[in-house]
Amino acid sequence: MSRKPLQVWLLSDGRPGHYRQAEGVVRALRLGHSVDVHRLDVRLRLGLARYVTRRWLRERSTPLPTSFERLAYGKIIRPPIAPQLILSAGGNLLAMNVSLSRQLGAENVVIGSLRGFHSNAFSACLTLQPRKTDHSSSIVLDFTPTPYSRESARKAGALFLESERLDAQPYWTVLVGGDGAGYRYQKRDWEALANRLQTLVHSSGHQLLVLTSRRTPPLAIEHLRRLTPHQAIRLESYPSRAANPLTVEAALGLAYGVICTEDSMSMLNEALTLGLPVMAIRPLHAVREQRYDDFLIRQVQGNRLLRQSILRPYSPDSFSQLTPITTDPAAHLYQELATRLSCLSARHESVSC
Repeated sequence: MSRKPLQVWLLSDGRPGHYRQAEGVVRALRLGHSVDVHRLDVRLRLGLARYVTRRWLRERSTPLPTSFERLAYGKIIRPPIAPQLILSAGGNLLAMNVSLSRQLGAENVVIGSLRGFHSNAFSACLTLQPRKTDHSSSIVLDFTPTPYSRESARKAGALFLESERLDAQPYWTVLVGGDGAGYRYQKRDWEALANRLQTLVHSSGHQLLVLTSRRTPPLAIEHLRRLTPHQAIRLESYPSRAANPLTVEAALGLAYGVICTEDSMSMLNEALTLGLPVMAIRPLHAVREQRYDDFLIRQVQGNRLLRQSILRPYSPDSFSQLTPITTDPAAHLYQELATRLSCLSARHESVSC
């Protein structure tokens, strides 16, 4: 490990699905050396500003003027230590990522779609799909970065069991989203989910850990509350009011298998990255983005994921036929970043995949 930590500014738009990916990059970096992370809350104030700032930066090699930056993002509280690396995920942060990189002379990494920016505006671009105009900065991944490792998830799960005085045993972890990303749920979908989960507990003998998200509607929670304490030892609704809330990390650390609504790519990705057998369930109405559908198809072809209608029975035997990944994708990501970022080259240490 290097004696001097790498100084990283992590830009956050407040959306967990975005900043957790950036935290996943930090976890990969920490496989090679120490990292000091400074999180900056950056919120786009005007929707139109995203297009104006993008055009400004595309046509120039300079950062955004201070007045322009404050109009678009407001006053941003900056850490006293200058960054060597800037990280972000999400379209609203692209312009600020590029502008800060130019202004401070720091390298920069972006996760996801570039929304009109050229890849040469970034030191490294992490994506699940090769771009039409590929560039040396592009890194094509099988999974998006996640802040959880198998070890950290197991520890989080063990702590939850200890605090709740529960027995260590295999659990079904159920991750429930809601309308979004082209998916639309109806009453019959939520009724079927509750009924199928009850049947799964009866046929497998394993209890449930159920977590909902901010997109989960009250109707879905109403049906899930039909699950008895014997069937679901915890139903964690968002936002949690429990004294000891069940986190996604802990629930995945305790999982024998995962059932996840297909609308949530972030939750599916986190479960797959931890090497868990996963079933994705979808409603009748599902119009997926091509890039998301391609990701799901690749996981099915790799025999890492089951996909089916939310209305069909959830067979416990089908999980044993899957072949989850056995290595941590973060190790591969670190090696890829080390070949592209000069701030890592002097610190680079070999990391086993």
